[in-house]
Amino acid sequence: MKNYFDKRRVVVNLQKAFKEFLSKAPRGILKKTGSSIYCIDMADTKYKIYKPHKNSEKNILMIFGNLEDLGHSAIVGLVAHLFALIDINYHKNFVPTGQEWLSTDLYSDDVAKDWGFKKEVEELRKIRPQKIPEEVIYPNIVINHSAPSKKFNTDIRSILSERNMPAQMDKRVWYVDRFSMICDIQNLRKLGINHLHVLTDKYTYGELRKIVNK
Repeated sequence: MKNYFDKRRVVVNLQKAFKEFLSKAPRGILKKTGSSIYCIDMADTKYKIYKPHKNSEKNILMIFGNLEDLGHSAIVGLVAHLFALIDINYHKNFVPTGQEWLSTDLYSDDVAKDWGFKKEVEELRKIRPQKIPEEVIYPNIVINHSAPSKKFNTDIRSILSERNMPAQMDKRVWYVDRFSMICDIQNLRKLGINHLHVLTDKYTYGELRKIVNK
């Protein structure tokens, strides 16, 4: 477990769910990912900084958001869903939108069910049913894998419009809302991102302004 999670804090329920997934998951997926995943728990915070160059052996960043609404079985289903997204290389490809995104997400659920997590995924979807996300096109400072949010889009564009100079492109914002998500760390490195600012839906406008204007 120490190879997966950051050292600051891990929710006990998430740690147990991760352990259960790893004990039941097919060996193929574990061989494919190995120790290349770096996990961050955002459940008790609204903002963290991740440095893509800090862990050069890690290739996939997995963010866990608010899990308060999920029981143990549903959290196991969520972990299986995220690993299924990795298995179908979701994080490496162009981020789909609309119906294409929904189809991809549903397919990853099917993959997780085929691995033996049918009950857990169904428990997850009882609480968090899938739907087509709203259409949002973020400015370049926000990475493509961010959760779509019209409010966050309005806030970030408003802050950028106040600046007399363009935002620094060696630091980007990853807006995860309250959700759990993945992205390709290698791609972040290729983009020259030195500081990835991860925000949840608990951010304030003032805090966002400070992040952008640092």
